[in-house]
Amino acid sequence: MKSRSKKSRNAFENFGGYLKAQRLKLGYNQDFVSEELGITAMFVSNIELDKCKIPLKHLRVLIKVYGLNKKEVIDQYLSFERKRLERDLK
Repeated sequence: MKSRSKKSRNAFENFGGYLKAQRLKLGYNQDFVSEELGITAMFVSNIELDKCKIPLKHLRVLIKVYGLNKKEVIDQYLSFERKRLERDLK
């Protein structure tokens, strides 16, 4: 099981991609998510394209709407931030 989790982490290029994959897995479109979060579909798109970071208050809602495990989301986020820092500090 550990290898699956690690493999899953490497399947996305960034945290936005991870969130997009979770949305698609549930069959939700960006319009639905934007209504749940009270933001525009364009902002959802920008989050998923990793053009901007998702505000914490919206991430809390997404965790509930998507039925995600909070620890897994935190692990994913930290993993991507670590990779970004390592890349940027080279």
